[in-house]
Amino acid sequence: MAIETLEELLKKKMEAEQIKSGTEIDWDGRKKAWMNRINGLFDDIEEWLKPIQERNLLIVKKINSITLNEEYIGSYIAPILDMFAGTDRVSLTPIATLIVGSYGRIDMTGPKGRKVMLIISDTDSPATVRIRVAIGNEVVEDSHPMNERNMETRSSADIIHDRKVCKWYFVDPSERTHKTLVTKESFEKILMAMLQP
Repeated sequence: MAIETLEELLKKKMEAEQIKSGTEIDWDGRKKAWMNRINGLFDDIEEWLKPIQERNLLIVKKINSITLNEEYIGSYIAPILDMFAGTDRVSLTPIATLIVGSYGRIDMTGPKGRKVMLIISDTDSPATVRIRVAIGNEVVEDSHPMNERNMETRSSADIIHDRKVCKWYFVDPSERTHKTLVTKESFEKILMAMLQP
């Protein structure tokens, strides 16, 4: 018997779970929801920065220039949001929607290599890992026991679309256990930090 790769094992597990639950993942819906949320975030940022742009202190440009390729979703073009303050540039670049611990990630990079991540999540709690040990069909150890009736039954696309449930958060790559809700004020604060000499 050949040793399976981790990827093959995970694909088989996902297929078995889809068959078991009778549901199939709507990958096209997931991609559309992700793209809608990217465009919504970029529209919000452009609106927040409009007064500064009108005084010619900052230039904000949204361009469709990055091609992302994700397993199950395929290849697609996503926008990038660039902000120019003089010769300094801060960019928001989508990374992927299939991210462990969230429904998607955008990297915000600035001059001098400064970086912060924006993730879209349905919780303000840090990501956790659930470990279950089973012998056959019997679970003998569960690090996060759950009441199966309380588990989310909506599709990931529906969750991503729901702005009341799924929100954008800043996460510092060096401090991944802390999330800050993206608001006009928090965005301006992060942008200022990125542009500091």
